[in-house]
Amino acid sequence: MSNDMNASLAELQELQSKIQATMIEKQQLMMQQSDIDRALQSLKEVQGKTYEMIGTILIEKGKADIEKGLLERKQLIDLRLESLDKNERMFRSRMKALAEKFEGMQRGAREKERP
Repeated sequence: MSNDMNASLAELQELQSKIQATMIEKQQLMMQQSDIDRALQSLKEVQGKTYEMIGTILIEKGKADIEKGLLERKQLIDLRLESLDKNERMFRSRMKALAEKFEGMQRGAREKERP
């Protein structure tokens, strides 16, 4: 295999790893987003005092403050998910182009080997 083919193959493998890592991070963020949605829904039903877990202790906090904090975290997660989607699309596009290039190099190498 030529150096160009080795380099293309290595980059394809690297892109595949990046896509997998991106998908794992997206899944984790979507789980956090789901947790926040459930917390916001539960918060609507709360009557009386509300508490927030900070580390290993519970702190009494106003319902509006807790809701504000959850919405801010959700907004950050949404932004991160958008960024990850953009990166994933870019990785997939680059991977497709590299795969086509690699296949072309393989065809060229096979044609050179023919007598």
